[in-house]
Amino acid sequence: ERHYPSLRPAVEGVKNACSILRKEANIMLVLDVSPSMDNQDKLQNALDGVRIFLDEIRDVDRVGFVVFDSSSHLLVPIDTLAKTRSKILNFVNNPDSLPRNNSTAIYDGVAAGLDELDRLNDHSHINAIVLLTDGQDNSSSTSNKRNVPNRLRKDRDQLWAVKLFPIAYGSGE
Repeated sequence: ERHYPSLRPAVEGVKNACSILRKEANIMLVLDVSPSMDNQDKLQNALDGVRIFLDEIRDVDRVGFVVFDSSSHLLVPIDTLAKTRSKILNFVNNPDSLPRNNSTAIYDGVAAGLDELDRLNDHSHINAIVLLTDGQDNSSSTSNKRNVPNRLRKDRDQLWAVKLFPIAYGSGE
């Protein structure tokens, strides 16, 4: 059996935030599907990590799924996990169905996750983005490179502020 310890901090962070506050969570999974993720089985490891994550999160939590390559793609809008789990798993179990272009737009992917959470405008739940990437951005829009950090800092002292859990794959080659 394979272990994916790199996803544990995100799972534990979201679970701890939920248990401390006894609140449900709104979670956007944001996955890098760019070609650099093919090296060192990074994409397969990230997909396996998503499966584990979906097993660990409660059905009442809301989960959505964004992937990014040269741009972002909202594949599964956020809803209760009971409604989105099978849709997310369909993409995870069929990686050939994922869009795969030749560059990496991390900030655009995170912006798409933030847009979904902003659409909910839910201040009564935990809001989180789990970013799974090898961290090699080379094509995000200038505006997202500038605005995403500011959007993540906005209201960061509030319990409902979006928490970012970055999960890095690969050895940094």
